[in-house]
Amino acid sequence: MNSDYEFRVIENKKQKSIIGPLTAVLLLLIMIVLLIAEVNDIKVMGNKTYTDKEVEELLFVSKWDRNPVVILVKEFAGKKKRLPFVDSYSIELTSPVSADVIIYEKKPIGYVHYMDSNMYFDKDGVIIESTDNRMEDIPEITGLKFGRIVMNKRLEVADVDLYEQIMNITNQLSSYNIPCSQIYFDSSRNVTVYVDGGDIRVKIGQDDYLATKLSLLNDVIDKMRERGMKGTVDLSGYSDIKSDSFSFIPD
Repeated sequence: MNSDYEFRVIENKKQKSIIGPLTAVLLLLIMIVLLIAEVNDIKVMGNKTYTDKEVEELLFVSKWDRNPVVILVKEFAGKKKRLPFVDSYSIELTSPVSADVIIYEKKPIGYVHYMDSNMYFDKDGVIIESTDNRMEDIPEITGLKFGRIVMNKRLEVADVDLYEQIMNITNQLSSYNIPCSQIYFDSSRNVTVYVDGGDIRVKIGQDDYLATKLSLLNDVIDKMRERGMKGTVDLSGYSDIKSDSFSFIPD
């Protein structure tokens, strides 16, 4: 009986002595595979400003950027690259050689022209990009007075409520699919909006009744386009009393 027990004990010790090194070797092999592996199958989601290829080129610059272990460590540590127009992003490994990149973009609401560059700012007025290119559907904001412009800093203007006003105008124009190339503010903050590449100028005036003014513009702009009309639509005198009051001055 004792001999059987002693035999089983010896066998268990032998098994443990074999399993231990095998496990260590297996773990070592896994680590080696992971260290030499490269993530090349990349799916990008949530991007509008950048193409899939541009995102891949910005995030995966070196060989180590494509290593799955390095990716996991950076994600865990929250070590992210700073990308213009991107609020944040995450990289989710789907295998040792594939990953999903999820982009959460900043949305520029306008830009100002400064020293031969287009300086784009977000809803808080923070400059998020300087470029020679013009982004589609983002209007130029003119008539503003500002000093020196610094990247990642707020564009200093007299009234910070201006940014909310710009966002309201662009959002409502977008809801009506009316393209806006420029928004002009005079010294009294009266607004003129340039649509259809500037063929039609719309004097909004103050932002009182803004939603109704733009709704009225939406009602007439298609007919103006059909007739090839170019000029200035003056909605600045609109009020709840003069509900249909506007004028058109042809070029």
